[in-house]
Amino acid sequence: MTSNDKPGYKVVYTVVTRGSRTQWVRLGLAFVNRDGSLTVKLDALPINGELQIRDPRPGPDPTNS
Repeated sequence: MTSNDKPGYKVVYTVVTRGSRTQWVRLGLAFVNRDGSLTVKLDALPINGELQIRDPRPGPDPTNS
């Protein structure tokens, strides 16, 4: 993949605040369809009802230890 190519997927997170700490929790993946829409596959559900869908960061995933 070149730097101009975008991956065919995005990463789905939710943001959880506990006290003064904020934590991004990975929930699954979203796949980009030919028409630009998304198919979202979740491994868990957010309790706050909010999803953040982002392009993956290059390199190892810090949420996948």
